[in-house]
Amino acid sequence: MTMQALNLGRLNIETETLETLNLLAQWQSTSRAQIIQRLLRDGARQAKIEHAAGLYGRGELTLERAALMAGVSIYDMMAHVRVHGILPPGDLGELQSDVASMLARRGHDELAQQVLRAEQITDER
Repeated sequence: MTMQALNLGRLNIETETLETLNLLAQWQSTSRAQIIQRLLRDGARQAKIEHAAGLYGRGELTLERAALMAGVSIYDMMAHVRVHGILPPGDLGELQSDVASMLARRGHDELAQQVLRAEQITDER
């Protein structure tokens, strides 16, 4: 990972937050700067996931594209939207079609066909 310096000038941090940072640094036997770097990295990663999941929930991205945008696996994105109650846009047929397309692009043609056959059964009901 490439490190770049970012001078934030005088950054005002609330006393309670500073005390928490000091405690974390002490508990983990590391520097406060390393704690801040890790928290920023983790927070930025989480913000990307939440943003992409929101776009998925509004129907602006497929689940696969949301995962790519967030830099996580599709399985991690599936878990995130499930835990946060983000429902897939559209109807079940659209979802099945999206899943079948994703499987076919990844070389799982037989599994994609099974998903499409399940879509036909669902449509007949």
